[in-house]
Amino acid sequence: MNELQVIFGLGGILIFMLYIWFFMLFWVIWMVVVIGGFVLWVMMLIDVSKREFPKPEDRTLWILVVALAGFIGAAIYYFSIKRPADKLNTQTAK
Repeated sequence: MNELQVIFGLGGILIFMLYIWFFMLFWVIWMVVVIGGFVLWVMMLIDVSKREFPKPEDRTLWILVVALAGFIGAAIYYFSIKRPADKLNTQTAK
């Protein structure tokens, strides 16, 4: 075996190990995003079911949006209803 075969053999092993490492890192990050999205979705479903809305149809509409649109619906609800209402409650409590 000459020197080139040894160098490229070790390089191939290193490249394979880096590939496996990045592949596992990708899946770990993906699982964190999926689990975080599911937790956000459940929390927003609970919040929309407990929150008082001016009209009862609003609650029904938001339950449908959050339930059917999943993570995207939960994010829309969070930024359009929950976050502004929580900021308003914090300011009035002071």
